[in-house]
Amino acid sequence: MRDMKPIKLVLSAFGPYAGLTEIDFERFGTEGLFLITGDTGAGKTTIFDAISYALYGEASGGNTRRSAKSFRSDYAALTADTFVEYTFLHKEKHYSVRRNPEYIRNSRRGEGITEEKASAELVCLETGEIWTRIGEVDSKIQEIIGLNRNQFSQTVMIAQGDFLKILNAKSDDRKKLFQKIFGTGIFAALQEKLKLMEAECRMEKKRIDELVLAAEARLSIPEDFKEETESLIGASEKLVFLMPKLEALLAHESETYDKLAEKRKATRALAEAKNAALIEAKNTNAEFERLEAQKKEQAALLAKQEEIRADEERVKKAKLAASLIKEEELYRRSAQKLREAEESLKNTVLAEKLAQEKIAPAEESYKQAEAVYAGIGQTEARKKQYEQVIPTIKKLEGDKVKLAAAEKKLAAAYQESHAADLAYSEKKRQFYLNESAILAKELKDGEACPVCGSKEHPHPAEMMGEAVSQEMLDLAEKRRSKAEKALSDALVSEKEIRTTVNTAEESLFSMGFKKIPAVAVVESKVRNLEKEIEEGKNAYVKAQRELENLRLELQDMKSRRESGEKLVSDLAKEKSENEKALRLGIAEKGFADAASYTAAKMPEADIAKLDKKIQEYLRDVASVGDRIRELTEKLQGKEKQDLLILTEEQKQAAFHAESAEKEERSFDAVRQRNMEAFSELQRALKRLEKTQERWAVVSEVYNAVAGKISQRVKISFETYVQQYYFKQVIAAANKRLTVLTDGLYTLRCREDAKNMRSQVGLDLEVLDRGTGLWRDVSTLSGGESFMASLALALGLSDVVQAQSGGVRLDSMFIDEGFGSLDENSLRQAISMLAKLADGKRLIGVISHMPELKERIERKLVIKKRLIGSEIEME
Repeated sequence: MRDMKPIKLVLSAFGPYAGLTEIDFERFGTEGLFLITGDTGAGKTTIFDAISYALYGEASGGNTRRSAKSFRSDYAALTADTFVEYTFLHKEKHYSVRRNPEYIRNSRRGEGITEEKASAELVCLETGEIWTRIGEVDSKIQEIIGLNRNQFSQTVMIAQGDFLKILNAKSDDRKKLFQKIFGTGIFAALQEKLKLMEAECRMEKKRIDELVLAAEARLSIPEDFKEETESLIGASEKLVFLMPKLEALLAHESETYDKLAEKRKATRALAEAKNAALIEAKNTNAEFERLEAQKKEQAALLAKQEEIRADEERVKKAKLAASLIKEEELYRRSAQKLREAEESLKNTVLAEKLAQEKIAPAEESYKQAEAVYAGIGQTEARKKQYEQVIPTIKKLEGDKVKLAAAEKKLAAAYQESHAADLAYSEKKRQFYLNESAILAKELKDGEACPVCGSKEHPHPAEMMGEAVSQEMLDLAEKRRSKAEKALSDALVSEKEIRTTVNTAEESLFSMGFKKIPAVAVVESKVRNLEKEIEEGKNAYVKAQRELENLRLELQDMKSRRESGEKLVSDLAKEKSENEKALRLGIAEKGFADAASYTAAKMPEADIAKLDKKIQEYLRDVASVGDRIRELTEKLQGKEKQDLLILTEEQKQAAFHAESAEKEERSFDAVRQRNMEAFSELQRALKRLEKTQERWAVVSEVYNAVAGKISQRVKISFETYVQQYYFKQVIAAANKRLTVLTDGLYTLRCREDAKNMRSQVGLDLEVLDRGTGLWRDVSTLSGGESFMASLALALGLSDVVQAQSGGVRLDSMFIDEGFGSLDENSLRQAISMLAKLADGKRLIGVISHMPELKERIERKLVIKKRLIGSEIEME
């Protein structure tokens, strides 16, 4: 047995509940009724939605009533989290499932908003097992509870309006409902699969018919066959008619084909024999023609015999002349060397003469350069003198600058000393005058003056200007002494510098300078003297070297002339000896003279070419002779043939052979098409037999499953299975309906259809014991319909629990519907629900009826506020 008992439900920013709302179901105990009541729109059904969403991710009425994205509360703050957390007990284990839908909230990291993705989490509180993926949570919840969402909504949480939906649904609508609850879709899928299989068999039969027609169109059969075949309609009839006749036709065609093949072989053999005879005749005639051609070629070669003999004589003499090439080459070389030596000697004599003519001018240039070189010592002394003066001039220029500065400093010192002396004298005079005035202040008439001793003081001294103290006078005296010292030092320094300048100038004047030159002028003079010295030395060395070179060159020319004269003498002797040897060789080789020898000479390539011509001629003569002998022997006893007659016979034989081959190929093409068509028809016959056999089975099963067999009642296999469950539901419902109506009404499933074209099995009717008649449930009043619907819903809940592997539901929720009941019916309904809950389960009823508030003590009161709904437990 399975059970599922609610423990606690927590809602956050969910539906009309803006804040965190908690419902503790344990406060209601483990059994009995409790009421969920409140204002319209306050959020009573939302409690159903929250439990259904926590378990299955959908509202209690499915997505058709409310989508998960709309669960976020319109009253919630943007920072609030939207979620549902449902805790329940199953097999002594507590499970807590938490889900949140997809929604928009403020970002926790800063400004802006973010999209919170949908998520789910299931935890077993005892074991700590946790499932965090939505798919895992969905599967685990269904495994624990044993119900899918549709079964749950029909057994545990009967939503608003679902009572009448079950009662008043049409047979087709009830079929769809039961398909979801009892999982009978597999039977509908089976029916659809069988329907497709039956259609596939029909299409396969059609394809086979098309194959038979196509194969029939390719057949080449007698006209009487065609007429009989065209009168047949179905593929089966055509195949039954055609197959034996085609077998006989193909056997006859095979015999005919064998005869045509023999005819083709015989005509082809005759054509090949005639062709061989023609080829043989052509070859014989060609050999007679080649023999005549060889004889003509032999005559042409014999006509060239004298020319070839002359060529042989030329080659013989040319080869004798070629044997003297070495002697002639030695003679030519010695003559060439002699000419070259004589030319070289001539050039050497001329060069010796030119060298002799250059000696005198070179000696004169050397004497002039030597004279210049002798005066270089004086020039170097002058250069040295100028170089020694440069530091003196540089120092003099610096001293003159110092002298000017000393003179300037002396003038300034003089002025400063004079000013300091005047200042001191003035201070001193002022000091003494003021001292007299001080004494005069102490004078009294009749008393002697301490300075002059007079007792009368007609003109006593008075204070003049500023008062000068002894310190001021001492300071002025120090300044005067300092200025005098500075003047004395300046005089000494100026005198020393002036003495140095005067000494330097006197030294320069004594060296011959009329005025003191600038350093740049002296340095330029030094550079000019250096250049003059360098040029003099270079000119001397150059003239000396040139004179020496000319003397050496003249000596060399004399030596070369002497050597050349000796070489010319030796080569003249060598030439004479080689000429003598060549003349002797010409005579020994049989030449009359040098002219005959020269005429016989021939380039080596020409000798080879002419020699090759002679050898080829000799080979051609021998080859032609051999071929003539060979052809004469081969044609002995043969004559030329008449090719016109043989060609005509060969053409006739070839024509008959080709005609026989064409006839065979044409007949074989027809035979092959018939054989292929026969093979296709054989395969089509096998496919047709299998298809018809399969079609018969599939069609029979499909008609049975689809409810198309009986002419009295039409009911599909799925509806038959659903009817089985529906009768169980009705049996369970009648137990409660009897209590609710005091035995007045009983429900049953209608067995017949309203017309022969309708599917039956799930229509509902009610027995009214007041009249004793069966009537349609749509004729029940509002209160009667509610009681019948409630009974059906509870019956369906019982059957689903049993069908789901023994699920025991320790809780149930019923939404609205009690408003249509009278006082007695309401009392009976409450009594039945209380009895149903007694000792077994906890049942929650959603209603806003005041009568229920009085009858049911335990309550969840939902109050609608401006900022969202609130829940109070009573």
